[in-house]
Amino acid sequence: MNAAQFLPDLVCPVCGWECVHPVALKAEPVTDDTVVYINREGIRTFATNVAERIRGIRITTTFLCEEGHTWDEERRFHKGITSELLRRGPDWFSEPELAPATIWRD
Repeated sequence: MNAAQFLPDLVCPVCGWECVHPVALKAEPVTDDTVVYINREGIRTFATNVAERIRGIRITTTFLCEEGHTWDEERRFHKGITSELLRRGPDWFSEPELAPATIWRD
């Protein structure tokens, strides 16, 4: 592997559309009892007992495609092992004004 390697573009797992936007990021636990949550409204931290249920750390990114599908991509890290989970979220094409907004815009 070279020092840098481009991976394929991320596409919606529901429709295959390549226009997808990150709408939230959650890291848990950051310390023993703290979760960090980022969305368009900003950064929030809150206390939780998630450390009792999670070994290592879990980072979840929520995406919204331009067709209105949402999904979470979760990565769990523990003792050198990384596992991934894809979880389908609600569809927003019938109510786009209620859909979550992109974390940032360029």
